[in-house]
Amino acid sequence: MPNYVKNTIYFDCSETKVHEILTAIQDDEKGYGTIDFNKLIPMPESLNITAGSQTNDGIKLYSAFVDGYRSSHPQLTDDDLLHIPESEEQAYLDSHADIDEETFHLGKASYRNTLLYGYPTWYEWSNEQWNTKWNAYHCSMEDEYTISFETAWCAPHPVIEELSARFTGVYMIHCWADEDLGHNCGRFEYLNGECVGDLTPENNANREVWLYLYRNSGDVTVYVKDSKTGMAISGAGVSGAASGTTDSSGKCSFSGISFMGVQTFSASKEGYYGGSASTQLSRTKLSDTITIYLDPIPTSGDITVYVRDNDTGTALSGASVSGNSCYGTTDSNGSITFTELDFGSYTFTASLYGYESGSGSGSISEFHTEESITIYLEKIKTDLSVDSEINGTIYQGSTIMVPATVFNDGDVNLTPSLPAKITMTAKGNGSTVFDTQTADVIIPAFGNNLTWFTVTIPETANSVTFDFKVSVPAGVTETNLSNNTDTITAAVNVLLNRACADASLELTPPKSFNYSNYTGNTAETRSWSMWEWNGGFVRKTYTAKLNLSAVLYPDETAGYRKQNGSTWTTRSGYGLDTEVAANVNTNAASSATVGTLKVDIFYPEHNYSTSNNKSDRLELVNGKYVLKPLSSSVSSNRMHATPLWFPDKAYSVKYYAYDIWCPAGMLSGYTNAGVMISGDMYDDLYTN
Repeated sequence: MPNYVKNTIYFDCSETKVHEILTAIQDDEKGYGTIDFNKLIPMPESLNITAGSQTNDGIKLYSAFVDGYRSSHPQLTDDDLLHIPESEEQAYLDSHADIDEETFHLGKASYRNTLLYGYPTWYEWSNEQWNTKWNAYHCSMEDEYTISFETAWCAPHPVIEELSARFTGVYMIHCWADEDLGHNCGRFEYLNGECVGDLTPENNANREVWLYLYRNSGDVTVYVKDSKTGMAISGAGVSGAASGTTDSSGKCSFSGISFMGVQTFSASKEGYYGGSASTQLSRTKLSDTITIYLDPIPTSGDITVYVRDNDTGTALSGASVSGNSCYGTTDSNGSITFTELDFGSYTFTASLYGYESGSGSGSISEFHTEESITIYLEKIKTDLSVDSEINGTIYQGSTIMVPATVFNDGDVNLTPSLPAKITMTAKGNGSTVFDTQTADVIIPAFGNNLTWFTVTIPETANSVTFDFKVSVPAGVTETNLSNNTDTITAAVNVLLNRACADASLELTPPKSFNYSNYTGNTAETRSWSMWEWNGGFVRKTYTAKLNLSAVLYPDETAGYRKQNGSTWTTRSGYGLDTEVAANVNTNAASSATVGTLKVDIFYPEHNYSTSNNKSDRLELVNGKYVLKPLSSSVSSNRMHATPLWFPDKAYSVKYYAYDIWCPAGMLSGYTNAGVMISGDMYDDLYTN
């Protein structure tokens, strides 16, 4: 039984190249990580015959046959000897019955091998060509770069030399050692088919040399450091091929780390993310030092807020940014960074004069320590327009209300802190300005609102013109200026000085008289709606109506006056007194009505004519509207004399009250009152 020689081959090249080499030389039946010498120096198949005494005997028998054959054929060459007719061989055997045919034919095969290859059997060939009698066995991978196997008696130097020649450029280290310690061991280094390094001890070399050649592990020193500061981390746990804890210098040392494969060491420490580093030891790299840098686990993060114009995308500097107890102002780049914030979600609001406020959200965490939030601000924009309308008759010297509706065609709320402005300019004869007023108007987005101005009309005006102009508040952009104005012109009426002429003493009615009995009692209700502010927009609707009540009764000087219930009866020719009560019924504030109420009275004898000498204007006395004193009356009582000719019928007067104004226009109304006529005053004179 031979001594076993252990062999290792280390390939100093990339893993890819190692894989290429080992694939090329592997024993196809045993797979990757083995070596088949036939892949490098192939043995001829015919040599694979039995080696031993029988073969030696056979060689002697066949050589004797060849010698005899050659003597009768002196001109034969070696090639001729390879083609001796089998009939000659059989004739020889037939004539030598004592020869064992199997031994003879075994000798023939060996003889032919010697002629062809110089060796009779595998044994002689492999010892010479491979330097060992058998192919490799007990193959295994020491690591990704090292293969090991065993051979009989000797190391296969010719095979390794051929391997190096086959794969040029690859540095190879071949180590071998006999199981007889300190004997038949060494180390050759190859490059491009040549031995470029030789470490072969003497036969009596000590055990340490042998152990060196067969060393399969090394030393690794691991340092653990803070990735931010570079400072050593003590007390860190290190694990991998071995485990330990770093000392005060952040070091942990390990020995006996296998050459087999890449060795990865991991480090961990509270307050840090874990980390790792790798190394690979080999017979050319018996020790290594690696450093593992651990990243501190963050406990806070940073958020940068960018503020941009929504229309142009330009940076907005000077914008106020706040949220989660953070406050600041954007710089010239339109940004502000809040640092060392606790992990969590944040919402920031940005505001800038002339822009709607905007907000944006983001979050930071252990795994996302930096966040950026962009807030786009929309310019405050709208399109204002104005429309005005006067609902009523304007008189010289009257105080009226001039309304205007302002429209906000934009998505901005015009609030008390950000109102629109409207200016009213009143012009009279010759475009002379007699009044200018400005008011603030609140308007919800895409809405409108009503406003008004109280104006006293000049006594001499024949017409008036009201010019309106609206403007946006500072910081709001107006998109269309062409509709910011409106103008309305109205005629101004002369207020007639009504004073009805005294009744004549005719006993017959004029031809123009057409009896009628007025019973009307009407008053228009005006209404208007507007937005008011009560911490927010509130829509209110208001109404206003003129309430009138009137009584007509015979003057105390009348010779005949009789009351039946609420109806008075008198005779024509006597005087009549009247009282009119008037008030505005409204759910609006008192400031929502202006003007001086006027009450005119019209008479049936004049067919209710509105001529100034056929009607009267009542005077306000003690809260009641009454007639002026009758100039022809001896008593100067406030009364109206009925004509002697008025027929015995109902005598009903017509009242018209007007010139009180609210935002929706002028308030006015009609009412009536009457007495019954029965006879004339002459009836009383004749009776008496």
